Amino acid sequence: MNKKKIRILCVLLFSTGYTALSAQKKFKIGLEQAVTYTSMEANLASSNLSYSKYSPRMGVGVNFSAEYLFWRSFFIASGVSHVQKNYRFERTGKQKGWYTNFNNSFITVPVLLGAYIIRNPYKQEGVWTRLAAGMYREYWSSMRREGRYPNIGMLLPDNSYTYIRVQEEYDFRKNENQLRRFGFGLQAQAQAGYAFKNIDIYGSCNYQHGISDMNSIEETPQKMSTRSYIFSVGAAYKF
Repeated sequence: MNKKKIRILCVLLFSTGYTALSAQKKFKIGLEQAVTYTSMEANLASSNLSYSKYSPRMGVGVNFSAEYLFWRSFFIASGVSHVQKNYRFERTGKQKGWYTNFNNSFITVPVLLGAYIIRNPYKQEGVWTRLAAGMYREYWSSMRREGRYPNIGMLLPDNSYTYIRVQEEYDFRKNENQLRRFGFGLQAQAQAGYAFKNIDIYGSCNYQHGISDMNSIEETPQKMSTRSYIFSVGAAYKF
């Protein structure tokens, strides 16, 4: 076999291998806009706040996701999210009207394992669904508090108080309440979407179950952790 035929054969083999490799899409990157719904879990009775309660509130977020299909329909996924986890603390009974709205921003990084249940979008176009679960780490980037509090120095004749409104940005450098900025928890995810040749459009529902205590003082009886539902829509590119 002469050199010319060898060159032609090498080119054909390389081009065939490259075409087959490029056809086997295994990566996906996506961008999502999210709405969050967060509640706070805390043992208020053990912290002398039995006439109090936490209420869930809404927030917004954005997520950048990355995924690798490592075997058949199974994948590993991660990403970076900037989400709000907001909630409300309020007093009840005779102290009703005293409340604090907490507006919190977190940066979260999950690691999830999952599988495509209906259709693999890397191989076929059309409607697909997938399920995944794993863990996440988060960083508490900011907290803003706004509330209505009794003016202790202004007792009215009927033994009630006037109220004042306060807004403030919590200073994590001083961290007077000794809050823990790094936390972790469990995460479950369900997605459904439609696959085109290189683009997927989809909707997601994530549930994040906080495990770590948001208080850094171990002897504090009031353990605090969040429970968040994150609903999002987005688009992803496969390559």
